[in-house]
Amino acid sequence: MGANAAKERAAEAVRDAKERAGLTWVAIAEKLGKPKEWTVAALLGQHPLTEADAGTVGQLLGLDDETVRDLQRPPYRTGLGDSANDPTIYRFHEALAVYGPAIKELIAEEFGDGIMSASAGRIRPVTGSSSPLTGSSSTTSGDRPPPHLTRGGRLT
Repeated sequence: MGANAAKERAAEAVRDAKERAGLTWVAIAEKLGKPKEWTVAALLGQHPLTEADAGTVGQLLGLDDETVRDLQRPPYRTGLGDSANDPTIYRFHEALAVYGPAIKELIAEEFGDGIMSASAGRIRPVTGSSSPLTGSSSTTSGDRPPPHLTRGGRLT
């Protein structure tokens, strides 16, 4: 049994219950007060939910106690191979691994089965991190990296 087997079972239970309840991902995200992209990624197994959020989702979707517990487990991420050697490429792969299935679910829910175009997108450099779980943010954008990433004016 794989390290993420419980997360995968929970994700399938969430998908099934969501369909039975006739709810959208957006409605679930609004109930949690979290961004829709983060919510879908979490419910598909890419982030752990807090006990309170897992309980809210459990009540909303009628999930059993085991599934509610599994939604709180941290994911086990592997498989980036050689791309882990370059930090920028690694982050692109990580973003796709974590948010790709969530974005696909949101596109399908809003537009039906289809594809998206990446050529019409925008790129905005962002450094730092932001957590929808804690509300804390150290995100900055612009020409200079934040101070914690530099040493004597040079990138570390």
